[in-house]
Amino acid sequence: NGPSAKQVVAGADGTAALVWAATRNDLAMADLLLRAGANVKAANEFGATALYAAAAHADPAMAAQLLAAGADPNTPLTSGETPLMEAARRGNLATVRALLASKANTNARESNGGQTALMWAVSQRQSAAVQALIEGGADVHAGSKTGFTATGMNPGGSIRDSRARIEAERADVPPECCGVWGEPAGPFCYPMQRGTR
Repeated sequence: NGPSAKQVVAGADGTAALVWAATRNDLAMADLLLRAGANVKAANEFGATALYAAAAHADPAMAAQLLAAGADPNTPLTSGETPLMEAARRGNLATVRALLASKANTNARESNGGQTALMWAVSQRQSAAVQALIEGGADVHAGSKTGFTATGMNPGGSIRDSRARIEAERADVPPECCGVWGEPAGPFCYPMQRGTR
């Protein structure tokens, strides 16, 4: 007897086809493969899961579909990179939030340099992702293997901007007043009563 129809369509455990569907952001194909029994947690030889591939897309629908099917948000590549790192580096805010809501480890480190998702977001100047990671519990003082921290990688940059935005929300300052990448924010950007500028 030859392989089953499921094996022919999805491979022995569905991994290759499911990772491919996620890479192509093909929701219909991913749904078909999952219903046919594809293993949502399976990884290729590099440790890449379908969720890691989905993290590269700005549209969070694939990541949400895979998470709902039981994908592990903390499964790293063999190099230690996580789906959260991939989404943060690319600035895919909705995917970052979906991963955080599914208990992605904000302080996981990749193996090569010991960098975290926050460091990746800072290095790529992804201020919205930086803010989401900080709000999600990322350690701004965590150091890489060479001693760099997220704040040290971009002094006065996205970490400062995110902190300023968080403080502005607490002080009723409109978020648009906060400077980006440490640039001057303007003369009206200080704690004030809501509605006065």
